[in-house]
Amino acid sequence: MALLEILLAGWALLGHAIFWVGLANKSHATGFPRRLITGLVGLAHAGLLLVPIALAWRAFRGQPGQSLSLTRPGDLGLTFYYVAFCWLVALVHVPIWIRQRLDRSGRRILRQQQSKSYDVAAQLGRRPVSGLRATLLARVPGNQFLQLEVNEKLLAVPHLPPALEGFSLVHLSDLHFSGRVGPDYFRAVMERADRLQGDLVAITGDLCDKSHCVEWIPELLGPLESRFGKFCVLGNHDQKIRDRGRLHRTLVAAGCVDLGSETRTVAVPGGEIYLAGNELPWFAAAPDVEMPPRNAGNSSPSFRILLSHSPDQFAWARARDFDLVLAGHTHGGQIRLPLVGPVVCPSWSGAKYACGVFHEPPSILHVSRGISSYTPLRIRCAPELTKLILTRGGPEFPR
Repeated sequence: MALLEILLAGWALLGHAIFWVGLANKSHATGFPRRLITGLVGLAHAGLLLVPIALAWRAFRGQPGQSLSLTRPGDLGLTFYYVAFCWLVALVHVPIWIRQRLDRSGRRILRQQQSKSYDVAAQLGRRPVSGLRATLLARVPGNQFLQLEVNEKLLAVPHLPPALEGFSLVHLSDLHFSGRVGPDYFRAVMERADRLQGDLVAITGDLCDKSHCVEWIPELLGPLESRFGKFCVLGNHDQKIRDRGRLHRTLVAAGCVDLGSETRTVAVPGGEIYLAGNELPWFAAAPDVEMPPRNAGNSSPSFRILLSHSPDQFAWARARDFDLVLAGHTHGGQIRLPLVGPVVCPSWSGAKYACGVFHEPPSILHVSRGISSYTPLRIRCAPELTKLILTRGGPEFPR
């Protein structure tokens, strides 16, 4: 019986953690005002830590020396109903988590990946951080926030027009210019991004956390070059910039095309690419998408790409027949536990789309772990710069 009691208690604690962590994750996925989100997240953290203490105190109060049993509801009183609720939460969510962990749909699309890691602090000869918080976090053992991973991923894309065989995109997300991580780090990142020589650059939000860092954009993003342009959308942290008109103007002056709630058609040799931006739920409504017809005899077949800060817009993109969706926002969870993976992930789907490649026909989703973060702490979750190479199904990288 003791073993059964331990298992039941552990299952209840698991459901308790799933519920309160899920509340924090979903709060960050909303478009609520930042103060309300902060309050909800604070409530979630308090509930995670304090509810078990309060319930244990209530259960044992007035029953010193007596052994309580989770299998006898009368022993726990009202506490039993919360425990039963936690059992139910775990019963519902654990199978979902297992199914997500076993999902291999993205692996059929991701034909090959080449990765290289760069210790930017070692390259610079110092840690480019400012402020007490960043300085202390930089000394946390295992913190990878200055260890950039550069990936080249070969994606086998259904409906890829022959003219776009080998077409490449450099995907950057979550730059988080705040001053906590200095511009020297971002210069090193942008140098690596430029060396990737992508045909198109896509930046999927959370560029600036502090207004004075808007001034960094021309120096850092301006020199990035690509054959067919640099395109960007904003993210939730960009709401912190009160003068967003200045932010938009600075991005445009740096050569970026602002796709927020907009669409563009980019002509490429032998074809075209249809681009759209979606900044929901934080900014204006999604664009009024008018998709060019497929296989309608037009001489320039269209390939459809959506830039969205949040992977939660994947369903919106699938409903509108986008071929490829580029997103960020989740930072890969920032802390990835052994076997478990990411836990804290600001999405309605929890950790389902934390990072990587996902395929839910008709669309492919690539979620970047991001270049940086406002809180510079990454455990088993290095920042990521990615070049995506599109193919109609070839097994090797284009040479």
